[in-house]
Amino acid sequence: MRRHQAVTPLPTDLDALPTTMVSEFVREFAVAHHVSFERTGLDDWAEAATRAAGDDVSLDATEKLLVTLKKRHLISGRQMARLMTNHMRERKHVRPVR
Repeated sequence: MRRHQAVTPLPTDLDALPTTMVSEFVREFAVAHHVSFERTGLDDWAEAATRAAGDDVSLDATEKLLVTLKKRHLISGRQMARLMTNHMRERKHVRPVR
């Protein structure tokens, strides 16, 4: 018989969110909530609108998971923005400006 582990919610204090190993954190949080990214027609439309506006935006797997978690109301917009920022800083090896 499999035991279910309690799922820990994200901290509401944005400074308590991880700044390293963000991809792993997001992936584990998504798995704990049985969430995975699934492409929809709205994703196709958003990419087409972005291209038409002359922008070149391409989300990686972590960024797509963050958007999905926000759509499912498992994280707030502020939490998503902070995790996205931390993820991008980590990927580009940029230090926070504080």
